[in-house]
Amino acid sequence: MINPSAHGWIDKFFSEQKFSEAIPFETADSFYYKVRETGFIYGHIIAIDSQIPIPIKGWFKTEISKVALLNTLYHV
Repeated sequence: MINPSAHGWIDKFFSEQKFSEAIPFETADSFYYKVRETGFIYGHIIAIDSQIPIPIKGWFKTEISKVALLNTLYHV
């Protein structure tokens, strides 16, 4: 489990997620719609789109935002 408040969480995030196996988005529109489904664009994040599910229940909003931002930036 990732703890965005702990030191080294970014390295742990990338080691747990299998980004080398990820399929890139074909168009900017498909990327936009996928990010929109997570609520990230609206500032109310309800899920994190990742190959390996990340349970965010019980996290602080700042922790959810950190992981969602890192995940979204990686997909850009």
